[in-house]
Amino acid sequence: KLFTDTRDFVARNARTILPADLVGGGVQQPLYLEGETITRTGQVTVAENGRLTSCDFPLPHYRFQFARAQVIPRDAVILRNTSFFRYNARQFTVKYLRVPLIEDLRSSYTPQVGRTEEEGYFVKSAVGYALSQFFPTLGSPDYPGLLRVDLMERKGIGLGFDQGYRFADIAAGTLVLYGLRDSGRGVLNTNGRLAHLQRAGEVDVTVSSDFQNNSYNAAFQNSQTQNSTISATRIIGGSNTNITYNLSQSGLQSGKSTNSQYTLTQEQRFGQSLRVRARFNGSDQNSVFGESVTGRTEQNGELTATGRVGIFDLDLRANRSFAARLRGASSDNFFSGTERLPEFTLRTTGQRLGGAFTNLPVNVSLGFGRFVESTGAGTATAGRTTTGRALFDIDGSQSYPLAPRGATVLSVNGGLRQYLYESGDAAQYVLESSPQLTQQIGRDTTFNLNYSYLRPYGGAPIGFRLDSVGSNNNLGTSLNVQSYRTRLSLLTGFDIQRSQADLGAGQRRLPWQNLSAQLALRPSPVLQTRFTSTYDLNSAVLVDLNNRVRVRAPGGFAFDSGVRYDPRTKKFPQITGSLETPLFGDKANFTAFAGYNGVTKQFDYRSFALTRILHDYEITLRYINQPFGFRTESGFSFTIRLKALPGASFSNTGQFGTPLDTGTGEVF
Repeated sequence: KLFTDTRDFVARNARTILPADLVGGGVQQPLYLEGETITRTGQVTVAENGRLTSCDFPLPHYRFQFARAQVIPRDAVILRNTSFFRYNARQFTVKYLRVPLIEDLRSSYTPQVGRTEEEGYFVKSAVGYALSQFFPTLGSPDYPGLLRVDLMERKGIGLGFDQGYRFADIAAGTLVLYGLRDSGRGVLNTNGRLAHLQRAGEVDVTVSSDFQNNSYNAAFQNSQTQNSTISATRIIGGSNTNITYNLSQSGLQSGKSTNSQYTLTQEQRFGQSLRVRARFNGSDQNSVFGESVTGRTEQNGELTATGRVGIFDLDLRANRSFAARLRGASSDNFFSGTERLPEFTLRTTGQRLGGAFTNLPVNVSLGFGRFVESTGAGTATAGRTTTGRALFDIDGSQSYPLAPRGATVLSVNGGLRQYLYESGDAAQYVLESSPQLTQQIGRDTTFNLNYSYLRPYGGAPIGFRLDSVGSNNNLGTSLNVQSYRTRLSLLTGFDIQRSQADLGAGQRRLPWQNLSAQLALRPSPVLQTRFTSTYDLNSAVLVDLNNRVRVRAPGGFAFDSGVRYDPRTKKFPQITGSLETPLFGDKANFTAFAGYNGVTKQFDYRSFALTRILHDYEITLRYINQPFGFRTESGFSFTIRLKALPGASFSNTGQFGTPLDTGTGEVF
């Protein structure tokens, strides 16, 4: 029976194929589902008294035979009273089996076997369950969870669970708890996490909290951390209200720190053009390390309004610091920011102004405001600077072709900002410009000459930081060649301002920027390489040389390498490489990563993974050796997974390492 309006159906003695993109999550292959009855309601498919497999052979290599199966896209496959068969041989039978369809290490259902430097030999497993099995009064849903059991040679036995829950349509969440009596360090390792969502009338409430004590995965093993956040949001029409509170704590043997933050935000839209936003936030930070006790308290309010008034965009900003205090040995240089009491800005364009300005590519701004800046707040050296300021700002840009077909183009842009202060004893204006001349040479070559100028004249009131402006006066040039097989770039620059600076005895002006050169070659679609170098024009010294090689051959062979040479020390600080290649046709795959330090003459990391590829399974042996970092890592792991279903991803640099990258750069 097919419902054409919803595409739901009910079928008897049926067989259906669930495509991977329909099931979603991390499913890689279609699922083949048979049953005495198959029902699809919405996105959920339910089968009674049937079998499930991802093997497309007439006699599958494996199958799950079940009394009831439920396929929930992008969530899980839930099987009840199910038996696992290899060919026609029954391997095991369980009353309940939940197979996650998401790519998440914490949701991995396949056992992990291996050895690491920290844990020794280990076996880590997870078993799915449903609370409704043990507490039938809970009813629907099943309240699925994962029970975790970790056996580690050097740590002991770790136990934990991941428990999901849902209460009708108003609340849902996940609770995770894990504990380990670490026999290697003689401490109790505990961690947990709560993620809760709830609807209360028109308000959405989210609660998240996590903690860990004495985790050997942390940089400091005997540490305690806790972080909790509660947030409430109400969105009705053009009104958006949010309240958030966060509390975090961290501690070591030598001390403890506690931080709390709260925020209240109200946004309101009026029509299509006017939006008003009010925000109040505060924070309190306290640290105790040994005999040192420090703290910092802040409370700030902010009001912004944006809209359109005639030809102008209106921007109103007001903010005030209600409290800014330091406690203990904190620095007296604490800057609490700039208060706007308030600041109005009107913006428009030449096209909006019309008349003689219609065709001028300019932007114009007018601003008026009163400002307060405080330094050393809450200390004996506290100071305040108060001023009123008017602002006029005009800027624009335009490109002018100087030769036919755009072979030569001059791009001009610049601006003027004028500041006037109410005290009458300070004023400044700022000029800036950055024109660029671009010359096309032939089909593949481009030459650029650019100039950058920024300079303030006059000055802001003493102690007023908001309008502080630096200065530069630079000339830069670049040559770029881009063809199908070759890419070349040369870049350098000259600092005119530094070349004219007055320096003390023994100081050098060093006005030239380093000459950077890059040459990329692609002799064939399979091979490309990139050479880069840096040359110090001021000292006439070659700074470094780099080479990257990338190979992608038909059949899945891939190789990347990176080499860095330091001409000054005549050593190779870094040599990296990665290799991936199929073996024995498509029956196996081998990957390897390595990094060598020519200064220490040691490998920073080495790893490889050998995967045997079967029709429905992958069997992988991984080895990792990473002797450096905040914790060394050396060991192996062994995993088996169904190819159709998502599995945990493992880094080839080890559990405590960082992702590898040979730095091949842009691929062309």
